[in-house]
Amino acid sequence: MSNLTFGSQLKSLTELASNLSAVSEVRDNLQVVSSTWGRPSTILPVCALLTVLNKQVGIEHQSNKSEFVSYLKIIKFPVGVGSPNYSQAKSYLPIARVTLPERNEELNQVAGEYGKLILSQTEFGDRSDLITAIHYLFGEMTTNVVEHARASNYWLLAQKWKNGWIEFCIVDDGMGIRNRFAEEGILYASDKEAVTEAIQGTSVKSNGSENPSERGYGLGSSIKVLTGSEFQGSFALISGEAVYTKKHGQEPEIVGFPFSWPGVIIVGRLKFPSESFDMYKYLG
Repeated sequence: MSNLTFGSQLKSLTELASNLSAVSEVRDNLQVVSSTWGRPSTILPVCALLTVLNKQVGIEHQSNKSEFVSYLKIIKFPVGVGSPNYSQAKSYLPIARVTLPERNEELNQVAGEYGKLILSQTEFGDRSDLITAIHYLFGEMTTNVVEHARASNYWLLAQKWKNGWIEFCIVDDGMGIRNRFAEEGILYASDKEAVTEAIQGTSVKSNGSENPSERGYGLGSSIKVLTGSEFQGSFALISGEAVYTKKHGQEPEIVGFPFSWPGVIIVGRLKFPSESFDMYKYLG
């Protein structure tokens, strides 16, 4: 029996890498144990890998608090649901999973519905500027999956905390940024280099394009919106063995990740502002 530990005293990236390694390497049963709680950024990639590798996991463990077990059941851990049409009376949103490519056309719809559910958890559910911003963020990120990822599955999970902060996580099991560039003949020596170029706007569409400066992946503008003065949020992207992070008011960082994720993992954190703002000042 091997354990997956959520809510440990480890940093979230370290905890995530440890759990992913456990899922990847173990041949016997897996069991979730928890000292405190879980969060989308550490739970969702584990769900994705369990699905990809077709492995089972138990959550009824004596170390788990009943609230934590209830939370995992409510979010439909680890399988998720095919559509986020979910009772807005619930305090937690479910794991949404879309099987690709047969449901490519539904992906943006699912992301849009999920964005509405996130807003419904707040007092700002009818704010047009926030609706526009959330639809833009999820729209850009889901379009990337359809156009670039070569993925078989897409997962989405979000959670609103009592202090008003919201965390969302998006995962795909595609070929990853570096391999996608390589498919188009654009070669980079490392995942760090490929991720950096993607963030800065280098596009797989630039190879042979009449407009070599054409931006790709749609990440740069999304990061600006998320980490701007209104949301004051943070953004993280994992692909291969690289992690890119950008926090409001801080310079971006890119470091190694001790587990090679084949696709892309995106994590965003934000807090909705009390006053309206113009998202479009961050675009272009």
